Amino acid sequence: MDRLKEILDQNNQLDNMEPEEGHFERFESKLNHRFQKKPAYNIQRILKVAAITVLLAMSGLWINDQLGSEAAPAQALRLSDVSSEYAEVEMFFAGNLETKINELNQLSEQDVELREMIEESELASLDSVYRQLQEELATNPDDERIIDAMIQHYETKMTIINKILNELKRIKYLKSKHHEQVEM
Repeated sequence: MDRLKEILDQNNQLDNMEPEEGHFERFESKLNHRFQKKPAYNIQRILKVAAITVLLAMSGLWINDQLGSEAAPAQALRLSDVSSEYAEVEMFFAGNLETKINELNQLSEQDVELREMIEESELASLDSVYRQLQEELATNPDDERIIDAMIQHYETKMTIINKILNELKRIKYLKSKHHEQVEM
């Protein structure tokens, strides 16, 4: 302690010196920056998790539909069994869904985790509802409400798959943009 006092006494000039202009503002900005709260979540991560969850749900339903269609009861009717008009509707949706599912599979081809999530998704529950509608159609083939529900099922499934695809494409785009910025 005596040594410190001795040094201070020898250097009286320290008492007369003022900090440079703007010193306090710089110091305050550094303090604010250091103790500034970081967001508790990352929006990109949340969107990725949401997209993966939806993909898993959709792929599980699709897989269940693919596996379940072979094991479907013989009494279940399809829209094409009701009329040729509904057969065209069914072919339209089935073709579009197959195209979108193939696109989905291509997007998830390189990502093993995403592929596993797609395979374990809840798309199967959506398709189980459709199988129930098919069985109800077998008991009431002229019930327009069941036919409308089946068409609505196709539209809903198409909407969900499109949302998943759009989200995956957006995430892929954001990743590529991020990599371009990092490389610069």
